[in-house]
Amino acid sequence: MSQTENQQDSSINSNSESFTSFDKIDALIDVPSSSRKTKVVRLGAKVLETKKEVRKVLPEAQYLGNLEKIIVRDYFPELPKLK
Repeated sequence: MSQTENQQDSSINSNSESFTSFDKIDALIDVPSSSRKTKVVRLGAKVLETKKEVRKVLPEAQYLGNLEKIIVRDYFPELPKLK
C-alpha cells in the first residue's frame, strides 16, 4: 500500500471516529453556490415515533365468517355467481 493510500485510510478512519451523528456529517457536505441561492437548510434530529397497535379480539363465529369470505373471494371468485 502506498503512502498516499495510508494517509487517505487514516483520514477516513479519523473522520468517522470523530463524528457521532449523521447530522454533523451532513453539515460538512459542500453544496455549490449556484444551487444554494443564499438559502440555508438546517436538518434537525430525526425522531422515530411508534404507536402501540390496538388489537381487537373477534368472537370465533365472526372470525370464521370473515375468513370464509376471504377464502371465497381469493380462491373461488366465480362461486357467488354460480349460486
